[in-house]
Amino acid sequence: MSDIVTWATVIGGFATAIGVLVTLLAIWHNGQEARFSLNTELLLRLYEQFDNDQMRVERKNAASALLEIIEKGEATRYKLNSLEQMLNYFELLGLLLKRGAIDKKSTKTMFSFWLRRYWQAAFSQLHPSKPSYIEAARNGTNKLLWQNAEDLVHEIAPRNALFSEQELRDFLIDEAQLDKKGDKL
Repeated sequence: MSDIVTWATVIGGFATAIGVLVTLLAIWHNGQEARFSLNTELLLRLYEQFDNDQMRVERKNAASALLEIIEKGEATRYKLNSLEQMLNYFELLGLLLKRGAIDKKSTKTMFSFWLRRYWQAAFSQLHPSKPSYIEAARNGTNKLLWQNAEDLVHEIAPRNALFSEQELRDFLIDEAQLDKKGDKL
């Protein structure tokens, strides 16, 4: 009789252990699904924000600022503020990626088109007599300014994948013509 009780206890212990293991796996799986759902929701909100009327105006002004730098070597403070807003937006994306709130593949799919072009334009010496906008903003004392954005660019794009001057100019011209959604140019 005691052998049956011992075996029943052993089997009951194994069943409990398997039950705990199944529960832990279910919790882990639910956590993964919740994380994916939150990641997707956050990325969709970030994209909606990137394409809302206010940000389209910021993008238009940022592109205009970069075009003015190409043509005149300087831009109006108002338009440079928009460029800084764009760089700050990409800084936020870089920080969220670094912290694991969003994933690399989705971020690349949704934002690399603009990120890579704006970053290259802002980091390039657009006018022969001026340093790049980012170098000038960092000017030796602010070396980490927009570092998360720069890290993001390097995460999602090959380091040697650069656009030609004409490709950048065409992109900036297109962005400088943005209007609010639904408005015609």
